[in-house]
Amino acid sequence: MVVLGPDPRRARSQENFFRRKARRKCLAPRYPHHRCQPVDGNTAIVGGPGDYNAAGDVIVGSAWVFTRSGGVWSQQGPKLVGTGAVGGASGEIEQGWRVSLSRDGNTAIVGGNLDNNSVGAAWVYTRSGGVWSQQGPKLVGTAAVGPAEQG
Repeated sequence: MVVLGPDPRRARSQENFFRRKARRKCLAPRYPHHRCQPVDGNTAIVGGPGDYNAAGDVIVGSAWVFTRSGGVWSQQGPKLVGTGAVGGASGEIEQGWRVSLSRDGNTAIVGGNLDNNSVGAAWVYTRSGGVWSQQGPKLVGTAAVGPAEQG
C-alpha cells in the first residue's frame, strides 16, 4: 500500500486517492462543463464538444468511454455521437458539452448544448456486453424560452 495525501496518518491506497482527486476535479465548480466523470473507478467518460463530423465541416461533438483493466485504460468502442442532432445557424451541436455516468458505469448521458439553435438536447446510452447503444431519441425538455442550451 502506498500512503498518499496531506495527512500521512490517514493511509489511502493510491487508487482511491486518485479516484477521489479526479472526482473532485471533475465536479468542482471551477470545472462547470463536467467534461470528465470517473464513477465506478474502472469506467470514465470524456466529452469532446469540439469534435468535427466525418466530413470535417461541422462541429458535432462526441464522447469517449474508457475502461480500466489491470491498471491500463483503454477506449471502449467507438466514440459516442447521438442521432437526431440538428445544427443551428453555425451548424454546431457540441455533443459532449456535459457528460455523466451512472454509479455502476453502465448508463451514460451526453449533452449537446447547441443542438437545434441552442435549445440543446441530451442523448442516453447504455452498455451491454461492453457495447454502448443509444437509447431512444435525444431528450429535449418542453416549454423552453429562448436559447435554453439544455444538455
